[in-house]
Amino acid sequence: MDLVTAVRDHADAHYHEDGWDFLVECWEDHYILQMIESAVTVEAAIDCCARILKVLDEQRTAVRSEIF
Repeated sequence: MDLVTAVRDHADAHYHEDGWDFLVECWEDHYILQMIESAVTVEAAIDCCARILKVLDEQRTAVRSEIF
């Protein structure tokens, strides 16, 4: 299975968790490929994206807490 497809499948399955919705809604395949370029396994590719998405999700949570 292609690594980008595997990452997208994981994102779809975890849409409401840890910022994976950002990937589903905003990231194009070429951007995912840039984020996972050093990965050789599905798990490593998912981890590369997860680290970035977690930071985005934390920032979103912080902003929401200031608004509400």
